[in-house]
Amino acid sequence: NSLVEAQLPPGVLDRFSLQSVGQSVRIDLTLSAGFTCNGIVITRSIDSSQFEGIGLIGGICGDSAVAVNYSCIDSFPPLNQQLYYQVLLGGRIPTEIKSIVVQDFRTAPIRVQPNPAREQVRFEFEALDGQQNELVVFDMWGKPVARVRAESGQAELQVQSLAAGLYLVRRSDRPWEF
Repeated sequence: NSLVEAQLPPGVLDRFSLQSVGQSVRIDLTLSAGFTCNGIVITRSIDSSQFEGIGLIGGICGDSAVAVNYSCIDSFPPLNQQLYYQVLLGGRIPTEIKSIVVQDFRTAPIRVQPNPAREQVRFEFEALDGQQNELVVFDMWGKPVARVRAESGQAELQVQSLAAGLYLVRRSDRPWEF
């Protein structure tokens, strides 16, 4: 990144956010009113230091009078690992680094971390933003031992009170999947 030499002036970026959408990443940014640049380069890294360009918004970007929103999709990000994104305004002024994990729920409908766990587990599964579900945890005899409300595909459960062993987890909206 020897070309990256300028610093991002304060107040240039109103928003820079990442959202997992299926197996893609949506990158949203808003340039503040009064800021313009010659193109925007979207970069991605798997180690937060070696970034590669994955997208370009060409031409003059921004506006002298109003804030301008930009969105792009990273259609083929590496799955099931921490990813880092950075935007280069004008191809050389770096923004802050943002990170996200894009889960591949085709191989495991519900991801449980850490596994095994002693204190708390985090459940992640594919769901729409704001969608609420209930997860039911069953022991190996099929007895429900815990229920937890999940929102937007995420939930946490304290597991200290559960006996050591194997458990099954089922979503309330998909009773056929464990």
